Amino acid sequence: MPLTVEEIEAAARKLEDVDRDRLLRTLIADIDGEQEDRVHSLWLQEAERRHKELRSGHVKGIPIDETLRKARSKLNSGN
Repeated sequence: MPLTVEEIEAAARKLEDVDRDRLLRTLIADIDGEQEDRVHSLWLQEAERRHKELRSGHVKGIPIDETLRKARSKLNSGN
């Protein structure tokens, strides 16, 4: 019979600090890896969508000089 979450938590709390730290880092890395893959996939889909919009002429690109000028202006004005 598998351990319950409560049993695993109780056992983890009994570990030495260094072992508990290693366990936590390993578990977090597992979760982050899954999320990173999902986020990467979503950004790729977004980039492809934007590329299609640009190629089709549906949207027009803004030159980087203009974009940076507007961003600096907003940052300097506090907006």
